[in-house]
Amino acid sequence: MKTEYIQSGKEKKETKKTRIETINGILAERMQQLEAAKASKESAETPEREAKEQHDKAWEEEQVKLREENDQVDRNEAFRFLDSDQDGWVSMAELQANNHMESDLTELEAKDLLGGETMVDKEGLVNVWKLIKPKYVKAGRPDPSKFDESNVNDDNKPEDQGSADHKEEEEEEKTAERPEYPKKPGS
Repeated sequence: MKTEYIQSGKEKKETKKTRIETINGILAERMQQLEAAKASKESAETPEREAKEQHDKAWEEEQVKLREENDQVDRNEAFRFLDSDQDGWVSMAELQANNHMESDLTELEAKDLLGGETMVDKEGLVNVWKLIKPKYVKAGRPDPSKFDESNVNDDNKPEDQGSADHKEEEEEEKTAERPEYPKKPGS
């Protein structure tokens, strides 16, 4: 009986060894197939990835160009508003007195916005536009002489009259003011 168990154990061991070798052979074959599939996938995706990178680069360049064009339009419009005497120059006095600036400016602030100069022409505005732009109000500041006090309650806070309609109108105005950039394909 002991020999039968020994013999049976040896047979089972050989069977397992054969099965393991078969499984390892199948595994090695599958690994080769996987590597071949990965190489095939990589070779197929490389041109697509390169084309996508090229497209993304061209898209970004187009967006930069559009932003620059819009900035140029805004700068030209700002020059028209800021050059209140239409002499072709924006002076410190014109900046200080202009309601298209965020707030009243001191002489020093106006000079700083003009890059240390007392006045700039349209070409000079290109150089100082980055300084002026954050303080420039496209629609202009409201005229305080036209302020309607009937919309203010006792606590000096504006009353909430039709706020939902008013907010909707404000959102529409903001949307109308924003330049529309073309949507990026595939996003």
